[in-house]
Amino acid sequence: MVYNIFVLFSLLMLYLYYYSDYEKESCRKAIFFGMWLLFSIEFYSTRDFDVYYENFSRTANHVIWEPLYRFLLAIFQPFGFFVFNSCVAAFEFCTLYVLFKHAVPKRYFWIGICILILSTNHLFYYMCIKRQFLAICASLWILYFLLYSTKRLRYLYAIIAFICAINLHTGAYASIGYFILPFIRFRINIIWCAVLMVIYIASMSFQMSSYSDALFEMVTLIEDDDLGDNRYGTYIDNQDITGFNKVIRSIFQLAYSILLYVLLLLYNKKVTDSQFKIFVLSIVSLILENFLVGDLFRLNLFYSITQLFSVPILLSYMSFKKDSSTISWGLYWSLIILSLATPVKSYYNAMSGTKVTRMTVKLKHFYTIFDENPDKSNHNFEGEKRIK
Repeated sequence: MVYNIFVLFSLLMLYLYYYSDYEKESCRKAIFFGMWLLFSIEFYSTRDFDVYYENFSRTANHVIWEPLYRFLLAIFQPFGFFVFNSCVAAFEFCTLYVLFKHAVPKRYFWIGICILILSTNHLFYYMCIKRQFLAICASLWILYFLLYSTKRLRYLYAIIAFICAINLHTGAYASIGYFILPFIRFRINIIWCAVLMVIYIASMSFQMSSYSDALFEMVTLIEDDDLGDNRYGTYIDNQDITGFNKVIRSIFQLAYSILLYVLLLLYNKKVTDSQFKIFVLSIVSLILENFLVGDLFRLNLFYSITQLFSVPILLSYMSFKKDSSTISWGLYWSLIILSLATPVKSYYNAMSGTKVTRMTVKLKHFYTIFDENPDKSNHNFEGEKRIK
């Protein structure tokens, strides 16, 4: 019920924003305020909540986490977990608000928000992976300083943001790829479009098992020895065991990914320099999602989050007029429909109980700090199941 109220509130704010001819900034702020509030009051609704909540006061267990995250936990010990969680969420949604404001065209702000709040692989998943989402948001400041800031020391600030991110979650090493963006001085021509299409097709048949040893060695080099459990290396070892070396996606997800990939390539010369670099990160994310699966899928979150920006940007350049061709009209609406199909379906499945996973099983009831008896059980089941 709580999550439904939030979604309805966000849709109302989007309508009021549209009604104001995209000028009422308070409507956009209200949506991010709603996200902050949702994250702040969550209580045992996500799969990993107990890990963060119950270990917050167990200072001996903090050694499993990265230095900056441990430092934040120490600072907030006198104030309690809920204050800590709320302050972290405030930083996260201030970050997303800034990126949306700078990167997303006003007229297509709505679709980025709908994808974010309806897809259980976005907002609800970010709520679950609290520490990594904090690192992702810290990494987004790298993008802000590299692409949108005019400050003289912006490159230094970007490096500081990177250092903060990797000391919150070592998965943030993936964001080192952001630093290549300032050196990109070209656009993708027809030859490179063909090459990238071949790479994309090849990535769809990529077998993780063939590269496990090399990936394991690479991860071992950057992993913090103090963690003592080699958890990221274990992710790689488990790919074959858990059967995640094959990607299973619905026809809608596959069609959306292919269409978005093709359109990003086709429109790459029409966008601004900063928008093109967002496109580059989204192109990389679409390739990586073909083979970074299982727990390694989480490394791609540092790139796939840019799709929240690239889809609205793309649509703003695809806007058709009355004299537009049937093909242009078809591509425009196909992208809108396919980009919303999976989020809407996943939202409906979770809220109706039609098909839930162990990650979304509590989304329908969404327990908050005001609930006296939340479901604290850890639902361990594979695949999908129905709930009442």
